[in-house]
Amino acid sequence: MHTLAMTLRRRRMKRGAIELSLPEMKIDLDGDGRVTGAHLVENTESHQIIEEFMLAANEAVAEMLYDRKLIFVRRIHESPDPRKLKDLTAFATELGFKTESLESRFAIQKLLAAADGLPQAHAINYAVLRSMQKAIYSPEEEGHYALASEHYCHFTSPIRRYPDLVVHRLLEAVLRSTPPMQDKGKLAEVGLHCSSREQRAEQAERELKKVKLLDFLSTRIGEEMDGVITGVEEFGLFIQGIDLPAEGLVHISSLADDYYRFDRASHTLSGHRSRGTYRLGDAVRVAVARVDVDRRELDFRLVGRLARVPARRPKSSPKQSTTKKSAGDRSSGGKMKPPGKPQSRTRSPAKKTTREKAVRKKPPGKESTGKKSTLKESTGKKPTGKKRPTKKTGKKTGGGSKPGNRTDKIPGKKPSKKRSHRPGGSESGKPRKKPGSAPKTAGKKGGSKRSTGKRHRRS
Repeated sequence: MHTLAMTLRRRRMKRGAIELSLPEMKIDLDGDGRVTGAHLVENTESHQIIEEFMLAANEAVAEMLYDRKLIFVRRIHESPDPRKLKDLTAFATELGFKTESLESRFAIQKLLAAADGLPQAHAINYAVLRSMQKAIYSPEEEGHYALASEHYCHFTSPIRRYPDLVVHRLLEAVLRSTPPMQDKGKLAEVGLHCSSREQRAEQAERELKKVKLLDFLSTRIGEEMDGVITGVEEFGLFIQGIDLPAEGLVHISSLADDYYRFDRASHTLSGHRSRGTYRLGDAVRVAVARVDVDRRELDFRLVGRLARVPARRPKSSPKQSTTKKSAGDRSSGGKMKPPGKPQSRTRSPAKKTTREKAVRKKPPGKESTGKKSTLKESTGKKPTGKKRPTKKTGKKTGGGSKPGNRTDKIPGKKPSKKRSHRPGGSESGKPRKKPGSAPKTAGKKGGSKRSTGKRHRRS
């Protein structure tokens, strides 16, 4: 059986079949139905054997019905939109993969093979998934792009899928030599209804898993885990746990050790001072920071970096399903989420600008007073923020006094309590005006905020 299955597999790949590596998450429950964790189902050779025989059976039935010139409910998967394939080509190039065009199924095969085992593998597989059309049920004579099959239908699961039952009824009519139902319009309605119900059921399944996992983590705020960066966006990092495959967001505002900039070309976040970089596939240590079950959101807090990606602890499960699936028959039945990303929310950078502006730090070296610094020109040294010690001589000093202590006062106005951290004679770091000269107004750029429009007089 193994030899035959691997032969069928090689034959299918030679035709140009596209297979994505997107592991499926399973929730672990105890005897009382409470969540105890989650794990990713591994794709073993036993899964591949079963999958190859099921694909062969579905193709054989579809070809037999086609040869008899019968109309039946097919599982069709149309070719990708050329514009999406161009976007996929640009994305792969940005991640460092050399490819001229991905409009050929064999070029996509080579891209997936090149990304296999690399830190960018998750991002590439998910990008390929997003570029594909939805696989649906229809009586139209369309092939299955991802499986590289000209005639394909669902036949092997009549107990849990209604399209399979419709095909079984058609086969029974053929074998009993009774007239089969050949109303194409009615079969089209059946296919449309089954496609929408399938997508709705799978969406409900994903929501259930997400709610269960978030509810489990809501009682573990502060718990640390090892993870891998699965997505890098302008607003933060998407990280998926190693042993517990929960995907959450580390918002850029929580990266307090530096000011990070997003590099769209390399999909990285780079620090302004330290030049530290976060990229796809980096191993990190995170802690659960916030869980919002109602909004389906999970936020992590970055604890530190890891030298390498830790090995996933083996998890035995009595019921396991195939995790490597064709691009057309993916678990979502169509377009999914960002990064990502599969088990977490997606955020549009354009909708997060208000929050980002409020929490992002300003680059080091820039002052928040809106004044132009002249200290570097006058002293040739960078400001350190420390107060320069002065000797107590009992005399009033100008530039040698403590920073911000002015000896000249404006009659009728109390001196401001706000002090500049810059060393020098005046708050703005500029030389004092001569007696009788009019100071700049506060409305002009670089002017003193203490200006009142009156002339200064020495007391």
